[in-house]
Amino acid sequence: MYAIKLTRFAMILFLAFLAFLPVTAFVSDANAEDIVVICNKNVAEDTLAPDEIRQIFLGKKTRWNDNRKIDFVTLRQDQPHKTFLKAFIGKTVAQYRNYWRKIVFTGKGRAPRSFKTPSDMVAYVARNDGAIGYVPPDTVSEDVKIIVTQ
Repeated sequence: MYAIKLTRFAMILFLAFLAFLPVTAFVSDANAEDIVVICNKNVAEDTLAPDEIRQIFLGKKTRWNDNRKIDFVTLRQDQPHKTFLKAFIGKTVAQYRNYWRKIVFTGKGRAPRSFKTPSDMVAYVARNDGAIGYVPPDTVSEDVKIIVTQ
């Protein structure tokens, strides 16, 4: 009797595993090539190391090399935001959100401005001195500068 219950339980677990397999098989694993870091054309830097990008978007690097204030912005769109966080920050969306909640709650900073669409972000970065953000490559315009990552 015990063996039958154990076998039934194992069968249920196996079927549950198979039910989720097709979903996970088609989820793409996006990478850094799916995101371009952009900045205002007046920013002197043309290249940034991945750690510098991480420091900027964690609010730890607040000034460009010419002492201008860094104005970093994020996207609300799920996949580009996830891809950026995974590739450059090393955090999930929830971890990044919680990081900024803690910073705001403790009074150590303000959460970054976020935009609903990549085109809104491009327009903001183009208009604001010192601004930096990230977008999918197909939304870059000549109004902003692409930052090369080292």
